Amino acid sequence: MDVPVGSTLKVKHFKDAELISQKFTMLAAKFGIKISVDVNQILEPAGHAVGPALEAQDVLKVLQQRPDRPFVLEAKTLRLAGKLLDLCMASSSKKNKENGEELAKEILASGKALDKMREIIKAQGGNCDVSFDDIKLGQYKYEVPSGHKGTVTFFNNQDLTVIAKILGCPADKQAGIYLERRIDERVDKNDIICVLYSSDKWRLEEAKETLKHVPIYKIE
Repeated sequence: MDVPVGSTLKVKHFKDAELISQKFTMLAAKFGIKISVDVNQILEPAGHAVGPALEAQDVLKVLQQRPDRPFVLEAKTLRLAGKLLDLCMASSSKKNKENGEELAKEILASGKALDKMREIIKAQGGNCDVSFDDIKLGQYKYEVPSGHKGTVTFFNNQDLTVIAKILGCPADKQAGIYLERRIDERVDKNDIICVLYSSDKWRLEEAKETLKHVPIYKIE
């Protein structure tokens, strides 16, 4: 039986990513394994948030097809799910006129993806009826304003990780950062560009001070 699996590697340089892709492809061919490689540049998070609870909200927004869902995350998920489904259908005796991504879109839109997620949650002993509104965030929060008017030209993923850890991620499940703005978006002075959450007010204060020296956004 063919079983599809997925793996993700974060690589800083595109040439290294190509080299790793070639090695995986060569190794898979040697052992007769079907493989599909997806190399893509990540300039900013696909979702709206970083942190266990906030990321769970992102996922549920997509599964529940809410109008405020992170569409970049949805598109990336559908593309990757489509690649896995293409591998499954290629090894199946049944012919399917659809490609994997089209099938993934149908599964998501029909609610079957949400139903399957609820099955998984139930099997793991969790609340299978959980909804976006049920997920609680850290009681302490701070809305980060833009220092000036301009356009978001750069997003520092490393600094994002630093601030998230100071807030308490991942041990503090309710801590994290909600990203209000994305690259190429216009902002006015004092527009909220992101929101910090933590269950510890002192961690929140430390994150606010650190953010002055390691900014997540570059606005020009």
